[in-house]
Amino acid sequence: MKTYTRTLLLFLLSAAAIFPVSAQWRFGIQGGYTYSTLTTKTRYFYDWNYVGRGGYAIGFPVQYEFFDWLAVQAELSWIQKNYRLERSPYYGFYENRTNYYLSVPVFARFSFGGRKIRGFLNAGGYAGGWLASQRQGIEFTQFGTNQGAGTGSAYYQYDENYEFDKRRDNRFEGGLLLGIGIEYRIENQMSVYIEGRYYHSLSDMQKKYMKDQAPRYLGTFLIQAGYILSLPLSPRPQAGKARL
Repeated sequence: MKTYTRTLLLFLLSAAAIFPVSAQWRFGIQGGYTYSTLTTKTRYFYDWNYVGRGGYAIGFPVQYEFFDWLAVQAELSWIQKNYRLERSPYYGFYENRTNYYLSVPVFARFSFGGRKIRGFLNAGGYAGGWLASQRQGIEFTQFGTNQGAGTGSAYYQYDENYEFDKRRDNRFEGGLLLGIGIEYRIENQMSVYIEGRYYHSLSDMQKKYMKDQAPRYLGTFLIQAGYILSLPLSPRPQAGKARL
């Protein structure tokens, strides 16, 4: 996946050198809501059930627009990818996992429509790192005394930072992304947009630390809104008659 990312970045730099005349840079900020799910096999843990959870994301896009219909874009994004583990036979027992990632998406952006209102399609990949994680929940215990539960209790509550295990946890993440949205150009230089995006992880959250282990992959939906500014701050020549 790291090789794929380097290849894509080299392509973007080469393309920027080939099409310098009509191209322009665009910079912005965006943020939105995420919903992530964990895909894995629970094997003989028949009472375990993984369900999705919501989170948040904020990003800073940099776009290089070759033509009004084609651009390449890279982002620096902070994104939550959360999920929940429920143990169905024991009602009330669960664990919420909150995961924080730093992600660098790189993709092609295809635009269509009029001069003011335009649709777009994004397709590419991303790479990033698993920064931190937090565990919070209620668990069953066979002991009669536990943290905050009191003597004779059959459960305990916890809310703690997760300590990464170097032998087990894979903190690199890479995958593919696909997005679709609509942009409204306020002026030649300023635009606002909304986008729906899906991140499909190709990297296991675990290293190969034991035999016959079940891989764990995250999938994340993102709904976001953003603002983007074009540079230089001067009107671009338009080919043909402007359309609404």
